[in-house]
Amino acid sequence: MDASNGSQSRYVVVSADTHGGTKPHGYRDYLDPEFRDDFDDWLTNVYPPMEQGYYAVVEQSTQTWGADEDGPHTDAFLQVMEDGMGDASHRVRALEADGVVASVIYPGASVLCTAPFSSGGEVFGMRGRDYSRAHKVAGTRAYNRWLAEYCGEYPAQLAGVIQVVDYADLDEAVGLIEEAARAGLRGGIAIPSLDIDQPGLHTSHWDRLWNVCEEYHLPINSHAAFRVDSRLFGKDDANLNGMLYFATAQSFQALPLAIFMLGGVLDRHPSLHIVFSEQYADWVPTAIGTLQERFEEGFGMEMFRSSLSLDPRGYWERNFGVGATFMTPKEARMRHDIGLGTIMWGSDFPHPEGTYPHTRESLRLSFADVPTDELRMILGTNACRIYGFDLDALQAIADRVGPTVEELATPLEDIPKGFRRFSVKPSEDRDLVAAR
Repeated sequence: MDASNGSQSRYVVVSADTHGGTKPHGYRDYLDPEFRDDFDDWLTNVYPPMEQGYYAVVEQSTQTWGADEDGPHTDAFLQVMEDGMGDASHRVRALEADGVVASVIYPGASVLCTAPFSSGGEVFGMRGRDYSRAHKVAGTRAYNRWLAEYCGEYPAQLAGVIQVVDYADLDEAVGLIEEAARAGLRGGIAIPSLDIDQPGLHTSHWDRLWNVCEEYHLPINSHAAFRVDSRLFGKDDANLNGMLYFATAQSFQALPLAIFMLGGVLDRHPSLHIVFSEQYADWVPTAIGTLQERFEEGFGMEMFRSSLSLDPRGYWERNFGVGATFMTPKEARMRHDIGLGTIMWGSDFPHPEGTYPHTRESLRLSFADVPTDELRMILGTNACRIYGFDLDALQAIADRVGPTVEELATPLEDIPKGFRRFSVKPSEDRDLVAAR
């Protein structure tokens, strides 16, 4: 490409991992009227301790990570986060100023924007009231309604992830998904957790769910990690449960690969996309390589070889994506082993460990020596294909605000103040970590 002419001089940058939500009082008008009195009670008596717990964790994080005038927990940073919660224009302006033109929006910007009647405070060791199933469905529906309107203000740039209460009632979940998809949400759904008392994800029990995902072109997202049944960790202790979940998350990450590939799901539903998001991508080559080796040579694999249309590498390239939040220099060097057509970059905005407001510097750190055509795939083209963004529409925006080819080809020599150390894995590229 000639980087001197028009749109070819700037990259389309799409974040496959951001978060959103509004302050809880903002969901009230999106609730069905019969739930609003109970919502007022929830907002008065249940939400305040959750809010206090959030600020306690922020304060602890500030002490742990450190803060300066450019750091992740300053008033200016938190104001950007707060403004973006309820006002899409604030969010879009902040991202464009950072060089990002579009984003996939997961819930969980913070417990400050938890959906009505949720128990989001449990992550801080607090338990909310035990609201009925109907209340939780109503709160989830209110969140989806709010998010659809929020994303609808910038439909070319924002793709919201649909929420369900859980997948215990599949008819209920499918109904919520169809309603939200018709309202314009296209960021996909969360992958069902692996519950002990439910059928395996490879069984026909789930085909109705995969059908609706294919119909509305909704990716199936495994965000941060593949969640297994909490009873494996000790359900009665919220703090221990949470820590064990995070400690073991990577261990379960490859399970969906085997389930969807070997279980025949991707032959019955060939247009599905499964995305692993907000995580490192360096585990992929080993996981795919192991599956491929077992598939080709493993004892007892004849039945799979004879019944499946592709091998594991073929399924990975056709049906999977990884939202690498945020891609480290080491992972950039591994890009061909991971799969160029599967990698999507993520910023984790507005979380304080994310790349904002130093996205350009983070991209230079990881990608300065990556060829332009390959980097276009990683930063934008793959996400546009998987999440249904209009690449031409985004290029028109990137022509105004996107980082230039020349800029990202310039190695980062000076680490800016406040640059998140999480941009590089502590165990690798230690020279760059030390430079901070």
